[in-house]
Amino acid sequence: MDRPGLDARAPDFAAPVDTTGVRPRRSVGRLVAGLLLAAVMALVFVMVSQRTDHKVPVLAVTRSVAAGQRLTAADLVAVRVAVEAGVPVVPADQLGGVVGHTAVVPLVRGALLAPRQIGQAAWPPAGQAEVALPVKAGHVPMDLQPGATVMVLISPAATSGATSGAQTAEVRDPATVVAVAAASDGSGAQLVSLLVTQDAGLQLAGASSGDVSLVLLAPRG
Repeated sequence: MDRPGLDARAPDFAAPVDTTGVRPRRSVGRLVAGLLLAAVMALVFVMVSQRTDHKVPVLAVTRSVAAGQRLTAADLVAVRVAVEAGVPVVPADQLGGVVGHTAVVPLVRGALLAPRQIGQAAWPPAGQAEVALPVKAGHVPMDLQPGATVMVLISPAATSGATSGAQTAEVRDPATVVAVAAASDGSGAQLVSLLVTQDAGLQLAGASSGDVSLVLLAPRG
């Protein structure tokens, strides 16, 4: 017999489940992930900004320029590059002071302009001279290019009256190659134009009767 006051059809409610601690864990995880993502993005932004800040406007060569040729505004362009410490460059704001001066060495299209490549507004530059020397085959480095730095060695000419104790002379100052061309006599020799100091130019002119050899030097820093 049912007890009075109780409804046998009343639903049997389950006890409430305690969910405290589940959602907060998900929220904390998402928060940590968001903070890590923000930190990574900030680090990337700082790295990119630092690289960008290191770029400076400098002058670059837009087309090949022969040694001794006067520079014009069309020969140069301002570019922004990251320059390592100690690398010689010409700031872009010095364009006006460069135009009208001569290229001391041949300039290659796309290369950054360096201060030592710029001479006076006259050719050859003050205190220097340009000399052309015939160099026999085998006495000049292979594939010698304008702009290279060489040391000049002068051997006494071989004559019947020459003494066996004659010494090879060395031009003290390095020379810069201005141009290289094949000799027109078909001997296989090359005619090499060099930019040298005036003293070296006189020494080379006085030794024209001897054999000339060129030694290729490492590029200047």
